[in-house]
Amino acid sequence: MVKQLQNIYFPVHDVDAFAAFLEQALGLGLKFRDGDRWVQFDCGNSSLSVSAPSEAPDGVTGAVPVLEVDDIAAVRERITQMGGTILDERDMGEHGRTLAFAAPNGNVLQLLERA
Repeated sequence: MVKQLQNIYFPVHDVDAFAAFLEQALGLGLKFRDGDRWVQFDCGNSSLSVSAPSEAPDGVTGAVPVLEVDDIAAVRERITQMGGTILDERDMGEHGRTLAFAAPNGNVLQLLERA
């Protein structure tokens, strides 16, 4: 089951501009940056991130919540049984694995299983 809300990210075309806005307007502290693909900010017990569209499932716009789980495979089965659609699975190496899916109503969420 879900352990915590790990992150919420926004796929955008201008990562630098939105990241600068979050940092300067909201005072968020930089936690991690991967070039122009991903910028992650500390947001208390969670993170708020900006991603290039290539880091998100195809066609996704708007906020994507990332939920940390211990076992993606077990949750994957329940998602499909309940009418969800798997959109993308990625091995992120030392960061773990992710699984993006659409709920039956079309909202996109992502799971993270740490390495």
